[in-house]
Amino acid sequence: MSTPSLFNNFSNTIYGCCTLMESITCPPELTTEGNHSPEAKIAHLKACNEHLNQIHELIFDLATVLDRLSGGSTIVLHHPGATPLYADVVSQDISVHAYLNPHNLANHPELHQIAAQPVQLFAKEWALPVAQSFHNH
Repeated sequence: MSTPSLFNNFSNTIYGCCTLMESITCPPELTTEGNHSPEAKIAHLKACNEHLNQIHELIFDLATVLDRLSGGSTIVLHHPGATPLYADVVSQDISVHAYLNPHNLANHPELHQIAAQPVQLFAKEWALPVAQSFHNH
């Protein structure tokens, strides 16, 4: 008896997700203890930044998989929390990583302005207070 293609697609998707998760291993620079030289701190920050970028890419890839499998549309918004320490936190300092379904944006240009609204609201009403809290502690 042959396996239904839907099950094969599901199995391949799960296998692909597991493979992606395994590919994001913790860099050795993030687990090294005891070396507090300036070079080690810079290597640590670079490794941390690269690790975070890999995680963002994975999350956005998983959102794409979800949309393709379901035919739906996903929005993912993320604010890293950290801001420059040298100044008060203002809205211009806020960064937001956003995933919006690229297929829907390409096929519906009228959604571009509409999609900007929740991103701007998230930055102002959610990320800014979180960043201010992070900055003050």
